[in-house]
Amino acid sequence: MPPNDKQLYSNTDISITRVVRKDNTILYKANRYSVPLGTYSEFGKEVQLLIKEKTIYIIEVDTGEVIGEHEVSNEKGKLIQDRAHTRDRTKGIPAYIESTASKFENKSLALHFLEQVKEHYPRYIRDQLQLINKVWDSFPGSYVNESLCMCEKQKLYSASEFQDMTRHLMAQRPADTIDEATMEIQPLHPESSYVLDIKLPTRDLSKYMEIMEGGDPS
Repeated sequence: MPPNDKQLYSNTDISITRVVRKDNTILYKANRYSVPLGTYSEFGKEVQLLIKEKTIYIIEVDTGEVIGEHEVSNEKGKLIQDRAHTRDRTKGIPAYIESTASKFENKSLALHFLEQVKEHYPRYIRDQLQLINKVWDSFPGSYVNESLCMCEKQKLYSASEFQDMTRHLMAQRPADTIDEATMEIQPLHPESSYVLDIKLPTRDLSKYMEIMEGGDPS
């Protein structure tokens, strides 16, 4: 388990960059350490290595995402590989989208919505899908289905906006209650937990009131 984002860096840590090799590995002190299949996309692609005591954290330069974690080997000429890195992470996404869309009454509309979410957030589509599924677990299905229609109508293509819309619809029926404790989201991959710590701006629910009343939210 990688430390959280507040603990990740300290003055005693070593931070360097390495070029990703075609076999989806990086070199460190005469050993090769695996990164997820598909990480290599072009010659010269670099990742950051953060060495904390006896652990190497491999970090995407552009996003800050921890994509690999290995124990530093004292041997030479070894391949240190995480078995999870041998699986193509992109292969499971279509099935995940399909299973999520199947929960909605209008599956074809849901598929279009989820594909748009994927287009807007390709790097974080798993976390986006997870949040949408958590909404299903936490709200009555009638509101979730209605939220899909409203988000499609207004072209709101993100899991957080989908959740906000569902909450707004629930707020219009105060007799219905929801346990907020069920809304705590855990990332599919622990190394991606920092994504969920990003604070999004609080939305003014009056915008959704205007949408519901047929007004122009712009």
